[in-house]
Amino acid sequence: MLRSGRLNLQLKVDLPDLESRLAILQVHNQDRPIEGVDLDSIAVQTEGWNGADLALLSNQAALEAIRRYRPLGKEDPTEIKIAAEDFSRAYQQLASQKSQ
Repeated sequence: MLRSGRLNLQLKVDLPDLESRLAILQVHNQDRPIEGVDLDSIAVQTEGWNGADLALLSNQAALEAIRRYRPLGKEDPTEIKIAAEDFSRAYQQLASQKSQ
């Protein structure tokens, strides 16, 4: 519910187009050790997703990579690489949540 004086200006922000989704994914993954990940195809798959969704996807993929490396007993964090399978798992989780 809006009261006068609180939010007098409302801006409508459209969902990002393909080019914008790709740029958002690139920004959120530029300093991450991604390997064999096609951000272009992920941008295509995520039509209808907003910037926050894409940031969450990137973060979830990083967590998936950590979960994948943890049982291997690796102790050096520089050995962790975020792979396409990590993005795939993260995408499946988030897409199912978005559909509910």
